[in-house]
Amino acid sequence: ASVELCSSTGQWEMALMLGGSLDTSHLPLSTYTSLLKSSSDGRQWDAALNIVRAMESNPEVSLSSSDACVALSAAAGNWEASLSLFAHFSSLAPLVVIPPVGARLAMKACVTGGRWEEGMLISEELSKSRLPFDNHTQRFGLWAAALVGSWKASLHHYNTIPPNMRIKRDKDLFAVAVSRANLDTQRLAVSMLKLGD
Repeated sequence: ASVELCSSTGQWEMALMLGGSLDTSHLPLSTYTSLLKSSSDGRQWDAALNIVRAMESNPEVSLSSSDACVALSAAAGNWEASLSLFAHFSSLAPLVVIPPVGARLAMKACVTGGRWEEGMLISEELSKSRLPFDNHTQRFGLWAAALVGSWKASLHHYNTIPPNMRIKRDKDLFAVAVSRANLDTQRLAVSMLKLGD
């Protein structure tokens, strides 16, 4: 109950300290959830991964997709941690399915961390799983594709974002990807872009 109280009052450091003194292999689900929330609040991705592993070893609780999202939010801004957690949750499929918002968190960490290729890999993984992309996930896919020079993938993501949800930077980054292509490809890409508008 102390962990839950600390977590609910924003005292993430105290919650994690108390959690560290507990036998994490046999906790109630509410305590695991509070520890994951505290890990997210403090951006303590390594603590989040340890909690996830403890949950996996406890047959009395089930790891959920929302737990995956909370753990991924703990890694926000850290592309290496995001990739590590994303890979871990991907390995648990089909028991745990990473929802689009979880993939978006990982993609955003990669794109903002300058790791566009890794962002593209997450986008491809999400496509293989046949889960829907939300507009923000499409945007990060577009940006990652554009920055690695893949104008076709960039165009695909661009065209799936509803026109009223597109921002100027989307079109600008697509233009960057096209500018790296040969002249015939540039003409084709521009004509395809106009069809999508």
